[in-house]
Amino acid sequence: MSVSVTNKTRTVPGANFRTKNIIGGDTSYPLGGYAITPQQLGFSLLITDVIRCDATSLASAIYVPVITPTYGSDGVTITSLQFQLENYTAATEVAAATNVSAATFELIVEGR
Repeated sequence: MSVSVTNKTRTVPGANFRTKNIIGGDTSYPLGGYAITPQQLGFSLLITDVIRCDATSLASAIYVPVITPTYGSDGVTITSLQFQLENYTAATEVAAATNVSAATFELIVEGR
């Protein structure tokens, strides 16, 4: 059970930079979603902001992405993200072991 992350672009606004990533599920969705690290998103240290997350395929339209940050001890920097999927119609998390491999999302984040 793993999520695929493909870095598309990288721009530099000040000391931080933004990355545009494609997040893709797998054939067996894990209960609680996927843990995503700053390194998977193209950063060496941390995430400072989640800009947006949009569906990029028709198969993604039945899901709502829920992104929950884990903050560092300073309460500001983000050390990881929990990427969960909810069923659009039921407003509940996708069942464990569901095939979500056709669903892809564009996630834009800022960090360093």
